[in-house]
Amino acid sequence: MPATRKCAQCGEPTLKPIERKMEIYNSVYAYKCSNCQHEVELEPYGSLGFQVTLGFLFAPVVWFLFMDDHGDWPSWSNMPTLIEAGILLIIVLFFPVLTLLEMRKHARYRLVDRNEVREHMEVSPTPHIGKKPILWIEKLGFFGGLLAPIIIIVVVLGIATIIGFINFVYFDDQLFG
Repeated sequence: MPATRKCAQCGEPTLKPIERKMEIYNSVYAYKCSNCQHEVELEPYGSLGFQVTLGFLFAPVVWFLFMDDHGDWPSWSNMPTLIEAGILLIIVLFFPVLTLLEMRKHARYRLVDRNEVREHMEVSPTPHIGKKPILWIEKLGFFGGLLAPIIIIVVVLGIATIIGFINFVYFDDQLFG
């Protein structure tokens, strides 16, 4: 939720949201200081938590698809596996480092007033197919954003399980194969 923040340039609590832009996976709030005209863009906390979880879920998928064919690990004689483990470590650390950099901006531009600010804020006019789910995740906060991908995965797998159960029990595996 956009709120008034303290400007890091002039130190006054005059940093107000002026625009919300929808990006591919999240929205970004643009803030402008009414005192010194300093501008900054901040991602909501929910999006940051979502990115961290996706980063941790993305790494094992990459490992499974591209790197897991060597067998005995760890072994000093198996140097390609150690290189691949280094690549996996870089992938695992990439998303949290990006998130920490963005959270550093949140720490620099601290909240002053938690009341939602709607005056003078423009919403980007471009239509976005995922606007409602993205805004829902952003309302959950950082820890809600951490849990949202896991909850979404559990719901999708639960629906698939129910469909498979109905297929095997009531249709004797005739619906899908």
